[in-house]
Amino acid sequence: MNISTSGDPSLLRRRRFAYIIGAIITGVIALSIHVFVLSALNIPTPQTGPSTGFLVWLDSIGRVFGILLVCRYTMEGLWQRGWSVAKASLAPFVLFAMFSESLIRMPVMNGVVSESLAYPLIAGWTSLLPLLVIFAICAVVAARIKDPRWLLVAAVAIWAWVKYVLAVPLKVLMATILSHAATLARPEIYSPPYDWHVYIPAYITYAEPVIGVFLLLALMWDRLPGRTALRCAMMVLILLLAKSLAIGPFAYALSAPEGSRLVALLSMGQFSLEMMALILLAIATRMVVRSVGQPARE
Repeated sequence: MNISTSGDPSLLRRRRFAYIIGAIITGVIALSIHVFVLSALNIPTPQTGPSTGFLVWLDSIGRVFGILLVCRYTMEGLWQRGWSVAKASLAPFVLFAMFSESLIRMPVMNGVVSESLAYPLIAGWTSLLPLLVIFAICAVVAARIKDPRWLLVAAVAIWAWVKYVLAVPLKVLMATILSHAATLARPEIYSPPYDWHVYIPAYITYAEPVIGVFLLLALMWDRLPGRTALRCAMMVLILLLAKSLAIGPFAYALSAPEGSRLVALLSMGQFSLEMMALILLAIATRMVVRSVGQPARE
């Protein structure tokens, strides 16, 4: 986490302890937003999202632009640490997949509610193939383009290439993999409102996005421009764009029947609020940890 302790073992222990406590608080508060909306307010989780419309198109391009920025700022930090191009190109995908709860948490939780881990793992990792392809392309492009304006143009080109050229082969590949694993699938045995059988593993596995956001923050923060407030805003916007949670909730709400648009907005918007809390609390933890052992200002 780039903790400078000037060789003081006691200070190192205190800062590590502060990080652990901050990470626990971050995870509990962020996930509790989703749990509260889902259970206390009875807001349903989003169903199949909209596939047409201007906001859907804008959200898809925004996602690629966010991924380009994640690649750019993450790889810059890794290159400064002496990482090779290949390793530095893979890291943004792994860290973002952790932040998105896609490597471990989502497959495990799908297994918890169906009591079958094999198929959720295969399905979850198979669903990451399009994201891996997009990150691979974005890593190559982000390493060569420095001007953010050209990155936006590149986002449009990458989006079009993936949508109109790569989408069909990827769908065929994913369908083939899932068809061979179909016999391992099991129906869900738990549904909202959940009880402790689901909530306990849900909070434990939430360590994945917490670790992911802290690692992304460690690599990206010092390379973001401006003062603290601007960096906070950029960190939130970049990650929400990359996760389709900046524009996506509005596209989803507008696709719903007129009388249920507020519920639809809350349905997907709860995840935007959750991720905003996760990012901002991680930033706050980082600042608190860095202040540990510093002399108090007069």
